[in-house]
Amino acid sequence: VEARGVVADPAHLDAWVRVCAGRTGAPVPGSLPGAFTHVLASGASMRLLLDPRSPLPPLGLVHVAQRLEVLRPVDVREPLDLAVGARDLRPHRRGRQLDVVATATAAGEVVWRGTSTYLHREPVPGGAAPSSAGAPRSPAGERPAPPAGAVRWVVPAGTGRAYAAVSGDPNPIHLSRPTARLLGFRRPVAHGMWTLAHALLDLEGRLPTAHDVTARFLRPLALPGRAVHGWRAQEDGDGVLSLAVRRERDGEPHLLADVAPL
Repeated sequence: VEARGVVADPAHLDAWVRVCAGRTGAPVPGSLPGAFTHVLASGASMRLLLDPRSPLPPLGLVHVAQRLEVLRPVDVREPLDLAVGARDLRPHRRGRQLDVVATATAAGEVVWRGTSTYLHREPVPGGAAPSSAGAPRSPAGERPAPPAGAVRWVVPAGTGRAYAAVSGDPNPIHLSRPTARLLGFRRPVAHGMWTLAHALLDLEGRLPTAHDVTARFLRPLALPGRAVHGWRAQEDGDGVLSLAVRRERDGEPHLLADVAPL
């Protein structure tokens, strides 16, 4: 699926930053955040998943991991050609997984790439024992909360509706208590991409201009809720930042991610 000549609307970008970080303006003036380029590609991604030829049905897909490769700064005025495809359908201990890969090209140069990993939960034939096959391909593991920096989040009940409005992702589990209950959730939960975007916006001024984000979405962040975002530089000195968003009351992880320079 392709979309050509896509140009970001500055008002849309401001609204997205306001929803994700409580303010307006791009983290780097004039440049698109990598998580916002993901939003620009979301329409093409949705068309791909809704296509009858899609290898997995869209209903019940769970977004379990995300990679964002910002290969160079992208000016907000640059026209982007977006291409989205499905790759690597594979078994998982809870069903099947699929990668949706989106690429943004400017004047023939690939400037951004996003890989969204989705899980479709299905019965395992023969009651097979759990295995690691098809696990989210992220180096971010179960580490203690990074101590170098910490920001406490107070997340309002309407966050899911607000992010749905700016991202084009109206999944019912994010919108209200009644719609979330229809799909087995007691309360609405925040979008995983909202959590990742908020965490990356917290790191304003610390991210390299070209970087590679690998993230895993773990326990859903129920709304309203409280969380703590912490980060640290890895000790090997290669410039990698590790970050974690955890539930405030018990430290259970909502998001684990690494940000590496390119």
